[in-house]
Amino acid sequence: MGNESAHFEIQFVQICSLREELKNILQQDFSAFLRNCTRKRKNNSGDENHSTKRQKTRKETNKTYYQKNQEVVIENNKIYRSQNKEKINKNNKNYRSQNKEKIHERDKNYRSQNKEKVNEQDKVYYKKNKKVHKDNLVSKFLKLVNEGPFYVCVCCNRCLYRQTVIKYSADKYDMPKENYYSEVVSFDGQLYICKTCHNKLKKGDLPCQSVKNKLSLDELPEEFHTLRRLEKILISRRILFKKIAIMPKGQFPKLKGSICNVPINVENVANTLPRSTSDNGLLIVKLKRKLEYRGHVVFEPIRPDFIQ
Repeated sequence: MGNESAHFEIQFVQICSLREELKNILQQDFSAFLRNCTRKRKNNSGDENHSTKRQKTRKETNKTYYQKNQEVVIENNKIYRSQNKEKINKNNKNYRSQNKEKIHERDKNYRSQNKEKVNEQDKVYYKKNKKVHKDNLVSKFLKLVNEGPFYVCVCCNRCLYRQTVIKYSADKYDMPKENYYSEVVSFDGQLYICKTCHNKLKKGDLPCQSVKNKLSLDELPEEFHTLRRLEKILISRRILFKKIAIMPKGQFPKLKGSICNVPINVENVANTLPRSTSDNGLLIVKLKRKLEYRGHVVFEPIRPDFIQ
């Protein structure tokens, strides 16, 4: 027993000495590790300063190269742009769409700081390209004029512009087709529907201006096409009087004042017309806004037989 206890004491002493040695080694390694980290940080900061210096030197060399070889650089840029037009345009569009606000603010700041310079540049540009600018404006105007209201709505049968119309497809609407649809094909052979009718039908409501809402017009009889202008006015149940003035610039007509709506009894008009004294069966009639006025709206011969 005595020998075993002595043996255990010796092992315990050896283990304690090993623990102390390990502690010293770990402390030394940790301090060395910290020193290495600090050295690396210092080296990285030095590398960053070195990279900034490199960038500056590159910019200076590029400037000097551009100054010496300006013509060659411009020609190379032209060749590259001509070969890669689509790619450059796509990149420019993407950049402008992503940085609209930045570009707008930058332009504002530049114009506010350099007002005189910008105004002079604009004047010089308009003087050089006056004819081209004028031709572009005229061509745009003619295109807009030619794009008239030629698109017919399937629901309300109105003639509308392309901006206010979309292509018709019956699958978009829950309402049965018979309640709103009237097959009217536009000039290009396609079916269109206006945005107002589209929004109403999406909600499940019948549009108020729909033809199926008892707003369809019957065809005119053949006798009506043979009548003259004043004869048509005398037959109509309402006569509208309006004052048309001509504008000084462009000589465009415009409405002046309010429109007067006069209801008429057609039977009384037909009975009050005198019999024609001429052999041709014609009466010369003046249509006035008031009997007191000297002027007249329409002055034409009429045929009372056609009116009666």
